[in-house]
Amino acid sequence: MVSGPFLRRSSLLASLILGVALPLAAPAQPISQPQNVSQAQNVNQVQTISQAQLRAANLARMEAERLNGGLTKYFAGQCMHQRGGASCLIQANEKGFLFRFPGGDPGWETNRRAATVESEILISADGRTIEKVEYNGVPRIH
Repeated sequence: MVSGPFLRRSSLLASLILGVALPLAAPAQPISQPQNVSQAQNVNQVQTISQAQLRAANLARMEAERLNGGLTKYFAGQCMHQRGGASCLIQANEKGFLFRFPGGDPGWETNRRAATVESEILISADGRTIEKVEYNGVPRIH
């Protein structure tokens, strides 16, 4: 029969293994859906919106790059390189996606320099058309 320190170490090891394994084996909890929208409708709506927003953010960023001399002279702020323009999106409705974002020469953000350009661009609700360049110039105070 085993006793003493070996038994205590074995019990401790078993407890550690179970403590790590049990949370990993637990089933994932489903994400709750809004009560007023069926799950199928919600999934389709989210996919449509997110794909449109992805396209819109890419189109807005590329338009700012074109307007400001191309990638050799201009680089949009990091927020426009996040999925869907994330924190640069200031409005999303039936009129479309409105992005406001800083930019500057390549490396401006990495080297902690101030932005030299601000762009505000409206993209259609389907994310495929530039509706209007609201502003492209010296950064403004908001």
